[in-house]
Amino acid sequence: MGYTAAFMIYLATYIWCGLGTLIPIFNAETWAAVNGLTGQSNPFLIGLAAALGQCTAYTVYVFGGDWALSKLPKIRRKLESFDVEKYQGASYTVLVAAAVIGLPPLVMLAFVCRSINYKPVTFLTIALIGRIVRFSLLGLAPETFRQLGLFTGEVTLPSLPF
Repeated sequence: MGYTAAFMIYLATYIWCGLGTLIPIFNAETWAAVNGLTGQSNPFLIGLAAALGQCTAYTVYVFGGDWALSKLPKIRRKLESFDVEKYQGASYTVLVAAAVIGLPPLVMLAFVCRSINYKPVTFLTIALIGRIVRFSLLGLAPETFRQLGLFTGEVTLPSLPF
């Protein structure tokens, strides 16, 4: 694969995963795993591009969360059901868990980051590192399954159903 094609895959990953924080149909985890299945791109670079895409959106949520909540009533209603007091003063262990395994939802923590006393730069740094780990592991999973003999098929982009 040439440099231009590789760059376009990483750019598409960045855009897809950035959109995925707001529009659930753009699933970043599936994107990383499918790229791992094809074996045509570096899983660590896919992980980096996916994490950067999501963290770009999280930056907007952290610094524009109050404004966004006033304009997006659906998200505001979801956040009203989110128990912010439970995370008030919580250690950064909760944030690491959210960044790597997704529980609690990292996007929810991004909106309430400042109200639960997370420093924005620390929040975004931990989120970025955790998401790189998450998406890189998802990208590596198909090759690991191949090496263990659990998956023997070949997948190419034209053979995928979408």
